Amino acid sequence: MTSKGSAVVLAEDSLSLVHAGVCHLAEDARVAQIVIFCPPGHFVSGVDVGIFQSRLIENAVNRILEFTQIAHSSLFSISRCPKSVTAFVDGPAFGGGLELALACHRIVAGPKAKFCFPETGLGIYPGMGGTQRLPRRVGVGLAKWMIYTGSIVPAEHALQLGLIDAVSSASNVEEALSALDWAAPRLTLEPRFRQLAEMFATRNVDDFLDASAPMPTDAPSVRALVQTRSAAPQALRLAERVIDRGITLPLEQGIQIELAHLAAVFATNDARTGLNAVGKPRPKFSGD
Repeated sequence: MTSKGSAVVLAEDSLSLVHAGVCHLAEDARVAQIVIFCPPGHFVSGVDVGIFQSRLIENAVNRILEFTQIAHSSLFSISRCPKSVTAFVDGPAFGGGLELALACHRIVAGPKAKFCFPETGLGIYPGMGGTQRLPRRVGVGLAKWMIYTGSIVPAEHALQLGLIDAVSSASNVEEALSALDWAAPRLTLEPRFRQLAEMFATRNVDDFLDASAPMPTDAPSVRALVQTRSAAPQALRLAERVIDRGITLPLEQGIQIELAHLAAVFATNDARTGLNAVGKPRPKFSGD
């Protein structure tokens, strides 16, 4: 407990423990706001892909879906908390860690913060709300860019994209929260990000995968195209479908669409290939 009535849940814990901590503090009358705090290090580094690997070996995709539904319940509980919940990220927030941050009401980043959705490079797509909460924060074009390419976004760029609310070099919770008091309005996008946003909002996945299509001429677009083409084609197509359908609906319905396509993405050969290659060079995906 701090002097200003804020309370801390450590983000080094698992999602289930973070959720339990938030629920406990939500019932504490002494607590006015909750901070999911990350000392320098991983902000809930994400789901152990070993869980997915073992379930695929067992042909138990249904258990992956059950696990994901439980995670969604926890994240919705955090997002619906009657008290303000702020994520303070000062380390990598990748995959499930970023999905947890997106479920919070506000995100403050330290100088070591980095944000990434690496899933399409593993043959799957973000399945704990990433395909729905990210485009609602940064727009469809930039969300597709992050999800298709797996680009790592540092704190200063995340602020510009609107992914986070403030950047702070704070060493404690109160300083991190104070950053929200003087946070500047969303910055104007640099030309490269405007171009990437338009590129990914106006083209579909098959356009990107068409090897006969002319290459762009600017370096950021070329890099984004190469990154996209190295991801799993079926994961990209399913992610596109889920984003495009979900963004037109209320968040809860969008999440259901995301969940409804998980069985299909985990049934692909690319999912098995990508998840079995974790920690190794990115494999060449067959598209099956």
